[in-house]
Amino acid sequence: MQNFLDYIPVMIIFLLGAVVIVLLAGVVGMAVGGKITPRVRNHLMKARVGLQALILILVAILVVASWMGDKQ
Repeated sequence: MQNFLDYIPVMIIFLLGAVVIVLLAGVVGMAVGGKITPRVRNHLMKARVGLQALILILVAILVVASWMGDKQ
């Protein structure tokens, strides 16, 4: 279990980078003048929200693991 917890910060950083990339893709797509269809923008938004949900889950795992470690 400890090995998995050691990789969580790395996964969070990777996912944060992915969120930034997806967010920039959406912003640039809108700034270009609507060359990205609403359907693609919706897919980008869903991808961003999904990535953010994964980050929150990983942070929650770290918090719970830290709390459980303090109990022992």
